[in-house]
Amino acid sequence: MKRKSSTFGEIRICAVDPDTLLPGYAVFHGTRLVEHGVIPFRHKHRVRHAFPFFMRDLVKKTDALVIEDQFVPPGKTEIAKSIINLAVARGKIELFFDMEGKNICRVMGYRWQNEVLTSGRSRRSLKRAEADRVARMIAGQIAGGEIQNADVASAICIGSFFARLHQVHGDLAFKIAAETGYSRQVKVKKRAN
Repeated sequence: MKRKSSTFGEIRICAVDPDTLLPGYAVFHGTRLVEHGVIPFRHKHRVRHAFPFFMRDLVKKTDALVIEDQFVPPGKTEIAKSIINLAVARGKIELFFDMEGKNICRVMGYRWQNEVLTSGRSRRSLKRAEADRVARMIAGQIAGGEIQNADVASAICIGSFFARLHQVHGDLAFKIAAETGYSRQVKVKKRAN
């Protein structure tokens, strides 16, 4: 059974940009960023056993997970192992939210990037390095300080994208953000500078 949030009330979301070592995360209450950092998923300098405890705490603080979905470029079979590893990492994170009956929304990278990084003006995608630079700049504005980690910056941008979408459309935001065909018809409320 999925937890219901009020249609236009403040929702507590955890936004995640998956990574196979240290995924970035951001917690929003409504449109306000309250926490951000990296999930201790797997790293040589961190205790691997910290991951389940960290995730249980993160799930308790939030109502929903918004996570970047996996883009599979056509004809790129040479990166299949990388795609599989990212899918496994995403699945492990989603499992904690699913076990508690929390809403999960997968958002394609180009969807949130078009709305947040290019403000809906461009249909072309940014190159990876440029997208990371712009995401760090925008995330720094949202967080009120410099954000060095590109995955954390992306998580903040994903969370901001979804929080603004939810503020305008309520729980319909889960459908709008996840369905690329439908989402093209609905614009996100622009972020105030």
